[in-house]
Amino acid sequence: MEILSSIVEYASYFLALIGVLITLVGLPGIWVIFTSVMMWGVSTGFEQLTVQWILLFLAITLASTFIDNLTIILGAKKSGASNWGIVGAIVGMMIGTLVGNIPGMIIGAFVGAVMVEVFIAKKEGSEAIKAGIGTMVGFFLGILLKFVVAILMIYLWAVLAK
Repeated sequence: MEILSSIVEYASYFLALIGVLITLVGLPGIWVIFTSVMMWGVSTGFEQLTVQWILLFLAITLASTFIDNLTIILGAKKSGASNWGIVGAIVGMMIGTLVGNIPGMIIGAFVGAVMVEVFIAKKEGSEAIKAGIGTMVGFFLGILLKFVVAILMIYLWAVLAK
C-alpha cells in the first residue's frame, strides 16, 4: 500500500507541473493543479493537507477562474466591445477550440468578437477589430494571471503545506 501511495504522490507532482504548463496555452491548468493537490492529500492521508489548506486552494482556484473570465470581458469592454461582441468572443472561442484546438480558441475569440460586432452590433470594421483586439488582450492577460497563480499554488503546496 505504501508503494501505491508513493506512486500517487509522485503522479500528483507530475500532474501539477502539467497544470502549470497547460495554463500557458489557455487551458484550465489551475483546476489540474487543484486536483493534483487533492490527489497528494489522499496519498498522504491528509496528514499535512488540512481542511484549511484545501479551502485555501479551492478559494484560489475559484478566484482565479472568475478573474480570468473577468479579464476577457474587461479587455473587450475597454476597447469598446458591446455585450454582443463579448458573447461573440465566447462563442467563437468555443467553436474555435472544437475546430482548431488551442490556436483555434485564440483565433475564434477574435473572429467571433469581430463578426458579431459587424453583423449584429452594426459597428464599422475598425471599431469591430478594435473590440476583437481588446478581447485578445484580455485573454492573454488572463493567461498571464493564471500562470502567476499556478506558480503561487505550487509554491504554497511545496513550501507551506508540507
